Amino acid sequence: MTNIEATAPKRRTWRWGVFAVMLTLVAAFLIQLFGPNPRIIVSEDTTVITSPLRADGLPDYQKYWLELGREGATHENNGAVLFWQAIWPGELSQIDWQPMSDALGFEQIPDPTNTL
Repeated sequence: MTNIEATAPKRRTWRWGVFAVMLTLVAAFLIQLFGPNPRIIVSEDTTVITSPLRADGLPDYQKYWLELGREGATHENNGAVLFWQAIWPGELSQIDWQPMSDALGFEQIPDPTNTL
């Protein structure tokens, strides 16, 4: 028996060992990536924003920032009211006129032909 024939089975075993380790690592990665996720608990220990929450129980950051930006703003002291009255409708599409009018507190939608 030559030296090459004696080492051939060891090389195959070593390759199968490496293959098994790699397969295990890939399987663990895929399980972590696509497997079940733990439930996220929103509390003052995990986040500063505890309300408003979305339907899935996570913080609704968009509503939070909108509320934070609107804090203290009224129709009388809001510069955006005068700005939008001056450039109405700007580049707003017609479907956005009513929501913008409601957000700024307009009693009626400004007349697009009566702007600067």
